Order: sequence, then C-alpha cells, then structure tokens
Amino acid sequence: MKSNKFNKILKFFNIQRVFLIVGLLYGLFCSIFLPVAMAPDEYTHIEKIEFTWGTSSYAAETEQYYDSQWATGIIHKGDHVNLKDYWTRGMHHYSKPLHLSDFNFSLYVVQYIPSGLGFYLGVALHLPILFCLQLAELFSLIFYLILGYFTLKIAPFRKELFLFCMLLPMTVQQVGSVNYDAVLMPTCFLLTAYILNLCVRGENEVTWKDAIVVAILSIVIMLVKLPYVMLATAVFMIPHKNICLKIGKINLMNYIWKFRWICYALVLLALAAGIYLMRNDVYMKTLIACAMQPGRTLVLFKNTIGQLKDYYLQTFVGSVGWLNGPLSNCYAVIMFCVLFYLSLFMHAEERPKFSKLTIWNKVWMVAISLIVIGMVFLSMVTWAFQLDGISLNDSLDQFRQDLYKIDMLLGVQGRYFIPVVPMLLQALFGGYNIQSNKKYVATQVVFYIFAMFSFGKLIISRYWS
Repeated sequence: MKSNKFNKILKFFNIQRVFLIVGLLYGLFCSIFLPVAMAPDEYTHIEKIEFTWGTSSYAAETEQYYDSQWATGIIHKGDHVNLKDYWTRGMHHYSKPLHLSDFNFSLYVVQYIPSGLGFYLGVALHLPILFCLQLAELFSLIFYLILGYFTLKIAPFRKELFLFCMLLPMTVQQVGSVNYDAVLMPTCFLLTAYILNLCVRGENEVTWKDAIVVAILSIVIMLVKLPYVMLATAVFMIPHKNICLKIGKINLMNYIWKFRWICYALVLLALAAGIYLMRNDVYMKTLIACAMQPGRTLVLFKNTIGQLKDYYLQTFVGSVGWLNGPLSNCYAVIMFCVLFYLSLFMHAEERPKFSKLTIWNKVWMVAISLIVIGMVFLSMVTWAFQLDGISLNDSLDQFRQDLYKIDMLLGVQGRYFIPVVPMLLQALFGGYNIQSNKKYVATQVVFYIFAMFSFGKLIISRYWS
C-alpha cells in the first residue's frame, strides 16, 4: 500500500515538474539575491544586447548605474550591498523612450532573445533600471525552464543526469542573469537529448521534422558559441534504418546510404572549402595555426590545465558572482559523489533503449565531448594574444610564431564544460539497474536541498550580510 502511494507521488511529481518547481524557486532566488552587475561580465552582455538589437544609449546609462559606488566596491573590494542604496539607485529610469523604429536586429540577436525581450519590455513600460535588468534575468530563466522541460521529456534514458547538470549552482547562476549562457546551455542540453532520442527510435521513425529541429538547434548554438555546434555531429550515431526522409515516394536516405562514401567525401570537401574561404577569420587562423603547431598546442594545454585545474573545478562546481565566492570543498566532494552515483544507475525500464547505443556510439560521444572542450580552449588563444599585446591582424605564419609567445590559454572557466557533461557521462558509464527507487529519489532530494541551502547561504553571506 505504501509502495503504491510512493509510486503515485512519483508519477505526479515527475522529473519535468520537479525541474520546473525547483528550477523556478532556485532561479528566482539567485536572480533576486545575486545583485545585478555581480554575474560575470553582465555589463558586457548588456552592451551586446544593445548591439544585436540595434538600439543605443541604454548600455551607457546601465554602465553609469553599474559604476555607482556599491557596484565597484563589491566587485573590487569585496564589500557588501547596502539595501537602501541598492534600491534607491535602481529606481532611476532610462532617459531615452523606446520606439519600435529604434530596433535594427543583427543575425546574432538569437544570443539574447529572452534577456533582450525582458529588458526592452521593461524599457518600453518605463520601469526603473533595476526592474528592467530583473526582467531580463526573469525572461532568461523562463526560456531556460521551457527548454529544460522539453529536454527532460525527450531524453530517452538517465534523465537524472540532465537534471543534475541543469540544477548545478553555476548553471542556475548563469541562466538567472543577463548573458548568452541562458540560451547556449539549454539548447545544448536539448540537442543532446533530442539526438539520443533519435538514436533509439524504431525503423523509419526519424523524419524531416526531426531533421529540421536538429538543424534549428544547431544553427542557434553556432550563432551563440561556435565550438559547441560539434555536439550536432552526434547525428552520425543514428542508425540509417531509423531515418526516413521522403521526397514524394522516394526515401532520400536510401540513396544517401547507398552512396555514403561519396557523401562523406562531399562533406569533407565542403569543410575544406569552408576553412579555405574563412582562412583570414581570426578564429579560423587560430585553429589552423594550432593544427600546424601540434607540439606547441599540447604544451599550452598541459601548462593551462596543470596550473588552473583548481580554478576550473571551482568555477564548474559553483562560484557566485564575480568568481570570488566559491562553494566549500565539502559541497564539491558531495556533489561529485552524487554525480558518480547517478552516472552508475538507471531505471530498469530504460535498459532496452540504452542498450541500443553501441560501443562505437559511446566512443564517438566521448570524442565529441573532448573535441568541444579542446575547441573551447583554442577559442581563447586570441584572448591570450590580446593580453600579451599581440596583434590579431597578423598573418597565419606570424600566428604560428605567436603561439610561442604565450604560456597558457587564459579565459576559460569551468562552466564552459557544463553543456557537454550530459553527453560525456551518458557514454562513460554503462548504468546498473536501480535496486531501490526510494533510496535513489531520496539521495537526490537530500542533495538538491543541501545544494540550494549551501548556495543560498553563500550568496547572502557574500553580498548581504
């Protein structure tokens, strides 16, 4: 009888609803109690919102608000927020009214659709600056919750791993503030879950609709942060028999599979053509230079990871605000223990779907994850160049020599790895069947309560005491 009641409770509070409830409460707390301007580079993202939406003057007034005494003192001196001062300064309004004719969208507006909608809604309603920024954060959080809900609904197995990554303190901080992580992270999670779902479907069940969804998600990721688009190459794991791309009565996939080696050659040719055409792009020159100097590139990786591994761990686990409020070592140990526990186990009913992933699928998933992480590091070579005063207008040959002028790849944070963690963990562990569902659920409930308490206590003590 008790078991039946427990199962009914679990059925009602399914993982999607739990995510919506916990994510909303967790996100709102973080958004409200983490003062505006305290999330990393938040002002820079306000500038980018203005640039991609094509407006003017709002970023400058926001900077004046950010540069007020409370903001600079907190960021640079470790001071605390004076509630009266914080509230009073936030009640100022933007001087320029908003008109529809002010907008001149760029292609990269996709990076800031949710936060931009919230921000400009506040401006249009002539709300105080503080409220405009809070609306931008709220819309980012809502967007994240919507995509997170569908991620958990679509994921074919081990949904708990996705939930864990989506409720990491660092994840919640980023999606509850003004930046493009609120678009990047949930889109990467959704793309990973969607492709895994396509891999375990039946024969001829993958259609044009699925191809369009994967294409749209991939384009969004590409426009937000290019290296993560590599996650889309997981589509090569989908069995060709599952795919039915009909044009009239003809299944295009049959011909693609029949002439697959020609198709592979065409893809490689297109890739080579793309690299050639973009050879003068700074990011592309960086990748080519690193590929042509593999020894030096490996030394840079070794130096960077060797010296900054503790920093990456701290900024992956959770470091509130401007990275100067790390969660405790106790929390980090418990977090990784719970993550390992979730990685080992799965529900027995998920086993048939999970078993459809072959060893080669798992090898490819690990390879994709490592390639993405590597590309994230390499994308920061230009930042390392700038810090050392090296010109980004140098030729490719000069770029190759410039690699010897830097010692590390600075700028990468641990949170940059979060979008690839679900794919990596799905591949690394086989998953034992859960013996006690109550213990499995209880472990997660206790951990998330502990996580929210630890993160909440840290925010309050760091900024408001």
